[in-house]
Amino acid sequence: MILEGRAVEKMGAHTRGHNLDSIGIALVGKNVFSKAQIYSLIKLVKLLINQFGLTINDVYGHYEFNPYKSCPNINMDYFRERLYG
Repeated sequence: MILEGRAVEKMGAHTRGHNLDSIGIALVGKNVFSKAQIYSLIKLVKLLINQFGLTINDVYGHYEFNPYKSCPNINMDYFRERLYG
């Protein structure tokens, strides 16, 4: 299930220095995610890539901006590879 928090047209409050030009997605959980969560995340990110004319190189995990964060607690290189399919 995907729930919308803040509308994508509104500035987020998720990553200091990148809130104005990015969309934050929260994946509920810490280290274990269901297949349904991952499939829903892939579907959502692909939709946003198409909607905003992005590429997979525009998709980042929070930890890639802040070394003190671990979220989304998935390997982003592996995740980006899944976006090709």
